[in-house]
Amino acid sequence: MKLLLGCVCSLIMAQAKTAFDPAICLSENPNDWPAAARPYFLVIADTSGSMTTCTNPPSAYPRSCGVSAIPNSCGLTPTRYNDLKCALEKTTSAFSGQARFGLSTFATYISACADAVCASDCTNPLVDCGFETYGCTFNVLPNDTGGSGCGPINGTDPTTREGSILRAPIARDFAGDANQEPSNAQDLLGWVDNYCGGDNELHAAGATPLNGALRDAKRYFETGLTNPVTTVFYPTPLDANDRPCRSVNVILITDGDESCDSQNSAVDAAADLYNNGVDVGGNNFSVRVHVINLAGGTQANTDAIAFAGGTTASLYAEDEVALSQALSDIISDAQGREICDNADNNCNGCFDEGFQHFANVGQSCCAWGNETEREQCLAAYRNSIAVLPPEGDLSLLPCTSFIQQTDQNAWLCHNPGEVCDSLDNNGLLGVDEGTARCGDPLHCPEAETCNGKDDNCDGQVDEGGVCGACVWSREVCDGCDNDCDGIVDNGSFDKVHCGLDAPSNCGEIRSCAPAQSAPAPGACVLKAGYGRCQTLPVTESCDGVDNDCNGVIDDLISPVACVASDTPVGLVYGGESQCQKGQMFCGGACLGFIGPTLDVTDGIDNNCDGIVDNTPTSLIEAIFGDGFEFE
Repeated sequence: MKLLLGCVCSLIMAQAKTAFDPAICLSENPNDWPAAARPYFLVIADTSGSMTTCTNPPSAYPRSCGVSAIPNSCGLTPTRYNDLKCALEKTTSAFSGQARFGLSTFATYISACADAVCASDCTNPLVDCGFETYGCTFNVLPNDTGGSGCGPINGTDPTTREGSILRAPIARDFAGDANQEPSNAQDLLGWVDNYCGGDNELHAAGATPLNGALRDAKRYFETGLTNPVTTVFYPTPLDANDRPCRSVNVILITDGDESCDSQNSAVDAAADLYNNGVDVGGNNFSVRVHVINLAGGTQANTDAIAFAGGTTASLYAEDEVALSQALSDIISDAQGREICDNADNNCNGCFDEGFQHFANVGQSCCAWGNETEREQCLAAYRNSIAVLPPEGDLSLLPCTSFIQQTDQNAWLCHNPGEVCDSLDNNGLLGVDEGTARCGDPLHCPEAETCNGKDDNCDGQVDEGGVCGACVWSREVCDGCDNDCDGIVDNGSFDKVHCGLDAPSNCGEIRSCAPAQSAPAPGACVLKAGYGRCQTLPVTESCDGVDNDCNGVIDDLISPVACVASDTPVGLVYGGESQCQKGQMFCGGACLGFIGPTLDVTDGIDNNCDGIVDNTPTSLIEAIFGDGFEFE
């Protein structure tokens, strides 16, 4: 069973604002980020008499393991307290760099140990080989109730019980403070190294004051605690400058139930640590209580203490291996890995470092005016995830401007997504990325209409009965609603040339009539589409042009009188003149023309000067020339 701890810091984000330069937290290089506030763990080790019980294999002899016992991985006789020492040694060595530990024991102590080696080689099942064998004396604290190792109490008030001895205080870890205390790992290891020199080794004697040990843990974290044996005062490791998100914990390891006060008093002590916490320097630190049942306590009782201490249930371990695993699980879960939730999970003063930060504009979002209202928006969003997996209701995410996107006190870690609106809604340096677009050119989803296209980008065309009984076709200018949208001739249509190219009076450009409503989808209307072509014909003339617009150039033109091109001017035509004008058709030659000749005495005006026989010449002379004689 692995106990999931979470991080108290995510619950108190509003208190954990930092003065760090945002550039530090926005850096993509983890080496630039501030150091995390390491978790604090006060380990309360059971040193009651039952800790001598053998763990591998179990033995009926409470103070020894017998010749068949298999040493634990540290080479020690497998008793509960030796397994505890071995597990603490491994945990301290493995996690001292990631967390800060302190050590407390129940209210008995050893003194005057004559032999420095502490009972690790006792193998005779018939011999009591406890610490007494090595000359150690077991002692109880002054004013101890009945001398049993329960510790002093004021009257019968369980809240005043003092049931522990602080052996190694937690070394302070002031994040970012050059004066922080060095690790106390060597002091801790001195209590589990199987060496009794200085009388500092975990032992086994006395009662089980769980309530008193937890009450002392609260006194230590809140004000500090005095070691009743050495009278040395150890101040609280917490500080007024501490980050309130620091994880503060108690790990109670016990092999038995409360034996000095009631079970309820131990449960109340754990609840006081978790629910009321400790107040230091104006900050309140909730202290979580983890319980490990080392094969001896009643599971229901240890579970109740753990539940009251905010850790749900206790962990169970039968030997050193299981105990080491339980400690590892507890400490690992308290490290506070940063997740994308607008909180400082690792308690380093930065929020969501290493994650993309988003804007949330141009779409439905949760308006806020202060940190409390913003957290209410986020809480509503988180609650919606359980109802609407996997993303929840994105409209509940707080509105976040592009300026707030760079402010770690206001930026948004959750991606609100994009809506198709030609805007960059989430600040990812893109417009409408990931949204459905379709068509040519691409467009955002629109209401489906009867147009033979996928308007709403769902992969279907004209679905949803938008076309009715009309069968869609491409709209043309014909006076009909071809595309079934209830409008006749709506669209862009080319102008049409009608008539002849030339002359200008025989040609015209026609445009489509303005769009108008159809009586019903697919219906036609009169006097729509392209109108009739109108021309202006004139009388045909011989000019190489179709003047009358009948498609034939220079047709049906009457011939005109003509003379040969070399004919003298002033000739007389008609009457007694032999000269006759010819006729010339459009574009043709002059036909039927009769020109002048020499005038002869023949009663005809041969030279066409208007006078008949005005140059008397015999016919013979006219024919044979002047001076001709007969023989």
